[in-house]
Amino acid sequence: MNPENKKIGNGGELHAGLWLCEKGHEIISRNFHKRVFEIDVITLCPAGIIHFVEVKTVEDGSVDDAVFSVHARNIGRYMTGVEAFVEEFPQYEDYPMSMDVVIVTRDDFLY
Repeated sequence: MNPENKKIGNGGELHAGLWLCEKGHEIISRNFHKRVFEIDVITLCPAGIIHFVEVKTVEDGSVDDAVFSVHARNIGRYMTGVEAFVEEFPQYEDYPMSMDVVIVTRDDFLY
């Protein structure tokens, strides 16, 4: 990934994390990674659900591209990431879990 895209992505992840905190989520982990995958943000919401969040930061007008970029291969990797997270942090294994996408645009958040 080129440095400019990495900077934009990191900024989007920061803004998504702040937005989730405003919604009452507690950040458990950022950029949790093992070998071939990474989970951008992991949170615990007030309802007691662990959220594994993929953050997509896009230019205006490319929201559809972000939605369609999350496909079966990514979901399979995410499941591997969820399993690795629970293995590393077994205190969360009995929590309900959700895999989510937050799309960050210049002016808005889509969840």
